Amino acid sequence: MMDVLFRKAEMSDIKQLVSMRIAYLIEDLGEEAVYQAHNLEQELTAFFHTHLNEDMDAFVAEYNGEIISTSFTAYYFRLPHPDFLKGTAGVPINGYTKPEFRKMGLAGSLLKMSAECAKKKGIELLNMEVTKKGLPVSKEIGFREINYTPVQMILKE
Repeated sequence: MMDVLFRKAEMSDIKQLVSMRIAYLIEDLGEEAVYQAHNLEQELTAFFHTHLNEDMDAFVAEYNGEIISTSFTAYYFRLPHPDFLKGTAGVPINGYTKPEFRKMGLAGSLLKMSAECAKKKGIELLNMEVTKKGLPVSKEIGFREINYTPVQMILKE
């Protein structure tokens, strides 16, 4: 078994976090779409400088000093509900593992780490969308399926 270090990301990791996010987007949207987004690297860098370890956490799996898997969780508020009276919530977003390190349990370990950290912060609810491939991993650590149809509206100027 490889000697993988699991940890919360720090500001010194931003360059690798940006690289991992771009790799995820290329795999998800295609290279052309990503490279047509001017200033994406700059915007991601600025985003991490503003949000990392503030209203968003990143968790990484590191092997030989290289980040090989990531999991991001953004925090927000919802109106209180009987299941989450304080209205504190988080959303794990776009975990990504480099292809050569997949099927090793890295994503599940990072998601579990994310949930444990959120609980320690007083977050009452984690809510996320998963792919069919990601469903078993999320269920394994305690997420449950809910029946609703996700919709979105992109607001651009």
